[in-house]
Amino acid sequence: MDKKIKRKCAVCGEIYETIVGWNGECKNCGWFNNLMGEDNEDKVIYPNIISLNKAQELYKQGKPFKPSLSDFLEGFMFYSEMKFQYKNFDCDLFATSNESEIEFNYNNYQGQSATKYFSDEKDFIENAKIGEEYVRDIWDKVIDPHYM
Repeated sequence: MDKKIKRKCAVCGEIYETIVGWNGECKNCGWFNNLMGEDNEDKVIYPNIISLNKAQELYKQGKPFKPSLSDFLEGFMFYSEMKFQYKNFDCDLFATSNESEIEFNYNNYQGQSATKYFSDEKDFIENAKIGEEYVRDIWDKVIDPHYM
């Protein structure tokens, strides 16, 4: 049986229980503590969708851990598959065989769908649309941005 240990959450400072050598989720703030994230506090590291430093700042302000579009794309570059919802659209991003290229799919239950390709993050930010709306302009309205 694995020995349980107590660790201090890197975001809120509360104590959480985990197994020796494993990472763990803080029941108080929801942050998934992991050593890789602690060693790279300004980078978005799976399974978190924002960096440790940003999470600490948002926690102090009493705000949720919602990623900016840049955070989301940084997570995408780390993990290569992401998704979010906007209005009634399910939206997915996949890395293609060309490492920097992004495949962007969206669809809804009314049969509206599209697949588009972007050469890199910059191209995605400048040109990605859902219908006629730029993703960069509606990002504050997206729901549930996360890893697949």
